[in-house]
Amino acid sequence: MSTQKLALELNIFCIAIIVYLLIRVIHRNDRQITQLKFRNMLIWHVIMLSANAFSPAIAAYIGDPAAKAAVSIVFYDLYYISLTLAVRSWFVYLAYSLPLDKKTMRRFMAWVNKSAGAIVALNATTELTHLVYYYDNGSFNKGPAAGIQIVFIFTAQLITAFAANIYAHKRMNTGGRKKIRLISTYPIIPFVFMILRQVLGNLLYLAVSNTMALLIIYIGYLDQLISRDPLTGLNNRNHLFDFISSRMTENRKLCVLMMDIDRFKHINDVYGHLEGDKALCIVADTLRQAIQYAGKSSFLARYGGDEFIISAESDEETVEKLMFYIHESLSHLTELKNTPYSLNISIGCAWFDSAAMRSPADLIEAADRALYKEKRKTYNR
Repeated sequence: MSTQKLALELNIFCIAIIVYLLIRVIHRNDRQITQLKFRNMLIWHVIMLSANAFSPAIAAYIGDPAAKAAVSIVFYDLYYISLTLAVRSWFVYLAYSLPLDKKTMRRFMAWVNKSAGAIVALNATTELTHLVYYYDNGSFNKGPAAGIQIVFIFTAQLITAFAANIYAHKRMNTGGRKKIRLISTYPIIPFVFMILRQVLGNLLYLAVSNTMALLIIYIGYLDQLISRDPLTGLNNRNHLFDFISSRMTENRKLCVLMMDIDRFKHINDVYGHLEGDKALCIVADTLRQAIQYAGKSSFLARYGGDEFIISAESDEETVEKLMFYIHESLSHLTELKNTPYSLNISIGCAWFDSAAMRSPADLIEAADRALYKEKRKTYNR
């Protein structure tokens, strides 16, 4: 089998995998902004790999040299432009997966768009300028600015991935840090394959490495769906048990805050279940903001019904401040949402005791008992 035929078959195989992933993502109709950005990543990779796969095959069937040159140039331009936009889509997906403030997001997106726009413009005009590449005597030759695209593709991506992981380690919980690590594999795998190509020679690395990277991100996306509550977007109880179990060791100061909404049944009965769902989402948003004050090794989950849990490795003073912040923030957010009812929560706190507790269920049960005591105080007021 010729190298050209092998490359075509391998590219088609990888394109088919990415198209399948794209269909799965679209079929789920997940409207979260991060998953819409991941969908865009998949689309640009299909275009890029298609241009790379079919250009030689189509050109081979054209006899006229001028027409053959024109077709080759069009596909070459399409490949490098779509490659740049595929890389841009990764930057965007990474940015929207991080808890960036609006100012940082605007500055980052401005840099990404300007960089990608400049490289697209270089590729679109390169037949006139010969800056990136040019077609001469039946083959493509590199121009003086060819290295700019490589810098954008690999160097900028690797530096950004490294910085994103540092940022996630400081600002995000365990689930968020794991997601950023998976997204960061995108530039690393093609970079490793590129090095292998230099060592081993003619290695068809582009389609395989990009497909592997996208598969890793997609598996992380599925893992997130499995471990996520569909209404609030928080982690579910299965993921919660895994987190607590992994941290139940003697040298850890681990606590569990168990919370539920006061008089939630009244909200459902009087205002309807849709309003009840809205109340759950308001509480989830409040806790999502509050957890950043619980320390970097913390975990937020919807336990079931109107019950939520925060598990954190922290100290008593920090936990007291966290509970105060939750009550104050919920009151403020309820006013902003202009709900027709008062929205409050009770919180029970329990600390891990290695001598008395053998499983996550023991620690959660202790927090549930503390919550019950707080509920009795609330209803006796």
